[in-house]
Parts: sequence; structure tokens; C-alpha cells
Amino acid sequence: MKRTFLLLMALLLVWAVLPAGAEVPETVAEVNPEAAPEDFAGEYVCGYLLVQGKPVPADLEAMRTEEVPTLRIEGETAVFTGLTEMGTDPVKLVFADGTLCFEPEENVRVFTLRLLQDGTVTMTFDMMEFAPVFCFVKK
Repeated sequence: MKRTFLLLMALLLVWAVLPAGAEVPETVAEVNPEAAPEDFAGEYVCGYLLVQGKPVPADLEAMRTEEVPTLRIEGETAVFTGLTEMGTDPVKLVFADGTLCFEPEENVRVFTLRLLQDGTVTMTFDMMEFAPVFCFVKK
């Protein structure tokens, strides 16, 4: 039952949106393999998505959403806005191999945050192979 709930939560997150006219890069920077927890610290706004590895914008009006998803990382916690499924409380993250991961129960990762060389933070959904990747850029 927990796993089904987590999958449904992740599915709802996929429908997040981006600001109209967001600048989308032609290519995506490489992952920073040397990233430490303190390197992730900061406030970010969702700038674009990666769909099958290609950067794409999203349309707020088509998605009927007004608030652009944001992310604030402090130490090994994250706070999301604009993603109601994540709630408003800080989410405890686990640092491993240059990534920050949300693991609500042992050995079950819901999402992983990676820091790219250009400072973008990507969020992948570990249980959803074809889910888009959220790309958060520093405010």
C-alpha cells in the first residue's frame, strides 16, 4: 500500500509546470560527481524539464497551474513550494555518492537530486522510468 501511495505521489509531481517563456538550454550540463551536501544549498525555481533526455518548457495555462515549483535546500533537507503533493514541511534527504535522495522507508528512494556542473539541480523519480526530470535553476 505504501509503495502504491508513493507511486501515485510521484505521478502527481510529474504534472508540475514551468514559467511561460522560461529559457530552456539546448544541451544539459554534466553531473558534478564531486558535489558535497553544502554545494546543493540555495533557493531554486523549476526552469525546465528533461523529457527523454531533451530539455523542454512547460505551459502554465495548459496545466491550469499558477505557481511555479520551487526548491530550497539547507543542509540535508529540502522544502518545496508549488508541488502540493510534497507538503510544506522540510523533507529529510540522505546524501550518498554526490546525490541527495528522499527515502521515506528503508531501501525505497522516491526521488534523487543531482547537482550539475552549471549549478542546476535535477530531480529524478526513482520509481518511474519514463518520468520527466525536473531541472531547478538558482534564483
